[in-house]
Amino acid sequence: MRFLEDKATLEKILMARENLTKDQITDYSHRIISTLFKLAVFKESKTLMTYISSDHEVNADEILNNSFESKKKLIVPSIDFEKGNINIINVKNNSELLKNKDKSFFIENDYKIVKKVDINDIDLIILSGLAFDIRGRLIGYRFYKDLINEIKEKPPIIGLAYDFQILNRISSEASIALMDYIITEKRVIVR
Repeated sequence: MRFLEDKATLEKILMARENLTKDQITDYSHRIISTLFKLAVFKESKTLMTYISSDHEVNADEILNNSFESKKKLIVPSIDFEKGNINIINVKNNSELLKNKDKSFFIENDYKIVKKVDINDIDLIILSGLAFDIRGRLIGYRFYKDLINEIKEKPPIIGLAYDFQILNRISSEASIALMDYIITEKRVIVR
C-alpha cells in the first residue's frame, strides 16, 4: 500500500497552509481553539505543553493567554535547530515571550539559557504539525518524538490542524507521535 506522505502531497499541504489569508488563519484558529477549550482534558489540565505558533500554523496565542489567566503551568519548547535538540521551558507570563523579526517566538531572557522543568509533570501536550492522519499519526519535527518518548506516563496529546492537513493514512515510520485528539476547524478526530 502506498502511503500519503510522499513529497508532492506534503508540498501541497505546505503550500495550502502558506496560501491561507490572515483572516482565514484567524477564523480557523479561533474555531479550533474554541473547540479545544470545551474539551474536559483541556479544562482539567494543570501543566500543559504547547507550541509557539509560526505565521501559518494554527495560532496558539489564545492557548497561551488562557493558560496564563487560568493559572495553568505553561511549558513551551525551545528548539536549537543548529544542535538538533529541544528543551522545555516553564513560561510564567506573556512578557517572557518575544516575537523576533521572523515572527517566531523566543524567550526574552536569552532563550539558550533554559529553565529546565520535569517533563513528567506535563499532563497535556498540544502540538501542531505538517500533516496528520485519521488514526492520529503526526508528521512534524522529530525533536518532539524524542521529547515525548522521555515521558514515563504519556499524557493525552492533542494535535491542532487545518482540515486540509488531515490525510487518510501516514506510515508509522514517518509519524513522530500518536495524537489522542486532532482538532480542525471542521471536526474533532478521537483515537
